[in-house]
Amino acid sequence: MTDFLHIPHRLNETWPWFNAVCSWDWGDVGPLAELIRTESIPDEYREAVASIISGERKRDKNWHKSKIPAAERMKLAGSISTIIDLCRVLKTGAADGIESMADRLAREPIDIVRELESEARKVQSDAAVHFDVSVETIKKLLRDMRSRIDRWPVV
Repeated sequence: MTDFLHIPHRLNETWPWFNAVCSWDWGDVGPLAELIRTESIPDEYREAVASIISGERKRDKNWHKSKIPAAERMKLAGSISTIIDLCRVLKTGAADGIESMADRLAREPIDIVRELESEARKVQSDAAVHFDVSVETIKKLLRDMRSRIDRWPVV
């Protein structure tokens, strides 16, 4: 599974299109319609857009009733995932940095690690409260985003 900090460069460049196709899947045609009006369709999205126009692609009925607006779901998932992945990088990939930070703050490294883990959980909890959904709904959204990223360039 690709972490959000290391998504393919081209996916990062075309993130508004990725978000727009996902939004369409969840019942909001606005973002995709606006992009089609104002920009050329990137090659990676031509098949998805063609299948939408032909009626072959169907909307995901399970997400249709979510309290999180369709156009905000991938933006939210990307933001949360960035924070979680940054916490993971700091925790696992920067042991020297954690120790240095702990020394500067006169704290134990394990306390810094626990605080990072707590922050990663808190961002999910805060999003759940903001949108009046469960933390499991936020986690499901994150899993869906990561699954879609793993299938890239199939949109």
